[in-house]
Amino acid sequence: MIFSSERELVLASGWRYPKALLEQLRLRFSVCSADIDEAPLPAEGPVALATRLARHKARAVAPKYPAALVIGS
Repeated sequence: MIFSSERELVLASGWRYPKALLEQLRLRFSVCSADIDEAPLPAEGPVALATRLARHKARAVAPKYPAALVIGS
């Protein structure tokens, strides 16, 4: 393992690309998919959409893992 931490790492997304990236980095993590509406808002561009969804996913999962580092993607 390249990275070591006493904090649990949780990926708040079931999407395969972020998971593959963390696996390539040989990080130990768990996945907890967030149940949020991923529909774009009116006139929302791709960068704003991705940023908003990552933030909402992390915020939706974080209460379940209060001591963990939660990554939204």
